[in-house]
Amino acid sequence: MSHSLQGPKTGGIVDDKATEYIRSLIKPSSKLQERLESLAVTRNVPIIAPEVASILRMLVNITKPKTILEIGTAMGYSALVMAEENESLEKLYTLERRYDRYKEAEVVFEDAGLSDKVIQFCGEATEILEGWENPVDFVFMDGAKSHYEEFFILIEPWLNKGGLVVCDNVLFRGMVAESSEVNRRDRTLVNRMRNFLSEISEDSRFEIVLASIHDGVAVIRKG
Repeated sequence: MSHSLQGPKTGGIVDDKATEYIRSLIKPSSKLQERLESLAVTRNVPIIAPEVASILRMLVNITKPKTILEIGTAMGYSALVMAEENESLEKLYTLERRYDRYKEAEVVFEDAGLSDKVIQFCGEATEILEGWENPVDFVFMDGAKSHYEEFFILIEPWLNKGGLVVCDNVLFRGMVAESSEVNRRDRTLVNRMRNFLSEISEDSRFEIVLASIHDGVAVIRKG
């Protein structure tokens, strides 16, 4: 599938020409993933960018996690990216606040033959994570950006040693890296994200890689 620069979550911080070239080299998704990509554009539903999907897919293929936690199901697209080619997968837990998207993703997982492996939760992520008791090997955060640090604190005790946490949109339209004044509407989110990234960078228990892929991706490894 050719990945258009138009549609959900394409407004990243990388030059459009560079983005277009990068996307031209990305291997086609599965038929179901392609269908969701097209549907997301039509309905303006935010899903991960193709280049972020490629990184996720590669990290899962390398680490072969048995248990994955996703924060932010949306249509179920990113869960498919992590699950469809992962032969090691035993359980993928995915959290979604909106009931309509939760139900829509339920159908997607049935169509993909993943209903026996995907466990869905509907509700506020912080409330669900406060009662969490399931060890995980891999976490993908794509929920409320201003709560990334809170999500991390709640799930870190359940992240197995050597486990990865991948966070999308950590540069938030480039604002997190800007030295100039941030508009009032986004100030809280930006300050919280800066604090989260700074805290992780200074914590010797973790390794972190920050990459300017699309809107910024952080990969955190628990030592």
